[in-house]
Formats: sequence, structure tokens, C-alpha cells
Amino acid sequence: MPAPSAGLVTPAPVTNDSEDALGATPEVIPVTAADTQTPEPGWSARSWIIASIAVLVTFAGAAFCFLAVSFIPSSSTWATTNGPGVVASPWGYTILPGAPALATAALGMLAAAFVLGSRHYRSQWLRGAAALVGTVALVGGTIACFSTTLWPDLFYQPYQEQENVVPIQWSMMFQWATAPFLTVGLCILSVVAVTSPEGKPRGGVYSAKTAFVMGAVLVAAALWAWFATSLYPLQSHGEAITTGDYESWTNPWPNAVAQAGGPLVMVGAGVLLWGALILATSPPAAARREESSEAGEES
Repeated sequence: MPAPSAGLVTPAPVTNDSEDALGATPEVIPVTAADTQTPEPGWSARSWIIASIAVLVTFAGAAFCFLAVSFIPSSSTWATTNGPGVVASPWGYTILPGAPALATAALGMLAAAFVLGSRHYRSQWLRGAAALVGTVALVGGTIACFSTTLWPDLFYQPYQEQENVVPIQWSMMFQWATAPFLTVGLCILSVVAVTSPEGKPRGGVYSAKTAFVMGAVLVAAALWAWFATSLYPLQSHGEAITTGDYESWTNPWPNAVAQAGGPLVMVGAGVLLWGALILATSPPAAARREESSEAGEES
């Protein structure tokens, strides 16, 4: 019988005493370590199909929330209610915040599918695909964060130039997408960095050291973002820009980068706590050496 894993308490053998009354010898049924382990979920073609459908449906919902107000006339109509002088807000503008929220959820689901697939197949390619999704989300959040600096006239254009034509609400999308996109991008990249598909089949290994280093870097970046206006005071003043009959002001990059402080410190603190959890649940070094030596003897 193979030796049990380190740190695993193996129950005592189960005695089958159903025939004790007849004088028969009790049968001892050994319980191995494998019998006490919970089987880990697999990842198959069915898993890919279900995950892909869920991601596509969520992206479709995000697109609907974003484009409804511009392409469905009833969604941008201010309707009067029964009360005197009370006007109901158009439902197209009401659901606009759902666009970045659903897009964030879809990106997270897509990255989770790649991470689970990489752990099941021990594939670095799938791990790289998850990192690519995280990078896309992070770049999207960065663009949204600096959108007021890159396109200041976009935020000062007329709300609705023509009566029945509502422009695509890029300005609202950028404002609402900054925090969720940055957060999900940093989370995905943190998971990819801390976990590795190498190890047991359908398993993996976690690096507490990587978690601590990455968490500290993210927290330091958050502090820098928050104090950017104090560190660069000469670059914290906007400039007036005239576009046609409208005058707009540029948003200095120190003011824009301050928006990233919240997502950075939130993910950084979470990764630090994750590293502490990995450290708390990892077996001692002596137990790991004993387990590896036993595995070498069995091989």
C-alpha cells in the first residue's frame, strides 16, 4: 500500500462485522489516501462549449447595453409619467453602466476558462492565452483612464446635436470602464503569475513568493498614482482647447493616473493576502522533502 501524502490523516481501517454473530472472522477493508481525496473537476470539450457560449452571451449583453441608446429610438425618449411634471429617464441611458460591467465579467470568464484549461492539460499556451486576455483588459482600462487626456473634446461635445440622433456614448463608456477593466486585467495577470500549470495532473503549484512580490509592486504603484499630482505639480494644470464654437480643457496625466490608484491597491492587497493564505496552507519544508523522497523511492 502506498504511503499517504504528507499532512493527510488516513482514517483507521474499516471493519466489516456484519458476520460476527455467525462466528466468522471480521473482514478488514483498508482505506487508502486516494479514497479520502475529493476528485477534482475535469476540463473537456463540453467545458469549452459551455464557457464559450457563456462568454458570447455576456459580450452580446454588453454590446446591447452600450448601443441600445444610439440605435433603438424608444430607448432615448424622455417619457412623461402620470405625475405632474415628472419625466421618466430613458431606459437606454439607464442600462449604459451595464456595458462595461458585462464586458468585464465576460473577460474574466474567458480568462478563467483558459486558466482552468492550462491547469488540466498543463499547457503553457493556454496560460499565455489567459495572460493575453488580462493584457487586453489592462490596456483597455488604461486607455479609458487616459481618455480625457487623449480626447478632451470628446467629453465636451454637445450632448445631442440632432433631435432624433443620439451619438454613441463613448465618453460615458470610458468613464465607467476604467476601474472594472483595470481591476479584472490586474486580477487575471496576478492569477497567471502566481499559479503554474506544472505539477500534478489536473493540479498546479502556487508561488507565495511571487504573490508577495507582485502584491508589493501593485501597492507601490497605487501609492505613486495617488501622489502623482504632488510629485509632478508643474504637469498638473490643464490647457484650454478650442474646437469650433466649444472650448474644452485637457485633463493632465497626473490627474488621470490617480484613477488607477483604487484598482491597483485593491488587487495588490488581495494578492498579498493570497500569498499569506498560500504560506499558511503550505506544508512545512521538512514535510515537502519527506514527500518528495518517498515519491522518489516509489518510482
